[in-house]
Amino acid sequence: MPELSRFLGMTIAMYFKDHNHNKENKMVHIINAELKNDYNIFVEFNNGTKGTIDFQKILEEDHRKIIRELLDKKLFKTVKVNLNTLCWDNEVDFAPEYLYDQIIQKVA
Repeated sequence: MPELSRFLGMTIAMYFKDHNHNKENKMVHIINAELKNDYNIFVEFNNGTKGTIDFQKILEEDHRKIIRELLDKKLFKTVKVNLNTLCWDNEVDFAPEYLYDQIIQKVA
């Protein structure tokens, strides 16, 4: 088992197939993003995958205060690509693998 850590009865492990990879087995990351309108962001990944993510439902369904702050359109517009993913001024970011899955699920 590829165990990374164990504490308080919990085990943290990482498996190769837990992450989305491109043809060269490199982890996906965002290389470009553009705010389209309201809560829609067009993203481009390092493996050539592109698409628009509608964040409105994602934000409305998440009950964490820091995520729901992004429903404020002024704050949402502060989006930028930093550390290979989308980040906002309130220090929220989403894992690029999660964002990649949002694009792939729309295509499937």
